[in-house]
Amino acid sequence: MPRRSRKLTNSPLVCFRPDAWLSQQIGKPAYRWQGITLNDLPPGPCFCYAKVPETNHQEKKVLEDAGFTLVETSVIYQKQVSQVEASDPRLREARAGDCERVKQIAGCSFRLSRFHVDPKFSPGAGNRIKEAWAGNFFRGARGDRMLVAEESGDLAGFILILKKPRGVVVDLVAVDPAFQGRGLGPALLLAAETKGCRITAGTQKANTSSCRMYEKCGYKPSKSELVYHLHR
Repeated sequence: MPRRSRKLTNSPLVCFRPDAWLSQQIGKPAYRWQGITLNDLPPGPCFCYAKVPETNHQEKKVLEDAGFTLVETSVIYQKQVSQVEASDPRLREARAGDCERVKQIAGCSFRLSRFHVDPKFSPGAGNRIKEAWAGNFFRGARGDRMLVAEESGDLAGFILILKKPRGVVVDLVAVDPAFQGRGLGPALLLAAETKGCRITAGTQKANTSSCRMYEKCGYKPSKSELVYHLHR
């Protein structure tokens, strides 16, 4: 007897979208589940992930029954910009020569991302993924704008920005741990704003310092998502 499909909608589509970039980073096929059905998981050794609204108990149950493991709860923040603050003199546009230092900062500034807290990823995998993510900007592969912060003669932080039809997205923001506590994170966030635009950013609920920074800068939580992983 054929196995019954665990459907969440009436759509016949099976939706595991390949993630080519992540596949390259982790060395095996990676897929994102699109919330249609779990009837046909991708074959062979692979990595699958899913992001579902925290309040969607039906999708949570379907994923957990299929062996997916909850690794983080992410919080999406938004802000409608009514006025723009004066730019911090420590900030400037990124240049090609900043690439290696930006990658270094990305590789040492995150500890609570899903790639860091999932014990099935090898040690250091999360750092390497963040380094490659930030480096994509300098290859023209991701992001529309990057600002960097300088402090005491060193490049100390950066923000990567995506421009969308409905506003601006903070794709990645990081400050070297050695320079944290000097207001560089809020300065980078404020510099990404454009009057009249809506700006969106995400972080982990467990990252309380990041949540406080967004709220201090006038961001409001708009939704929460559960992030699930499945390793095969």
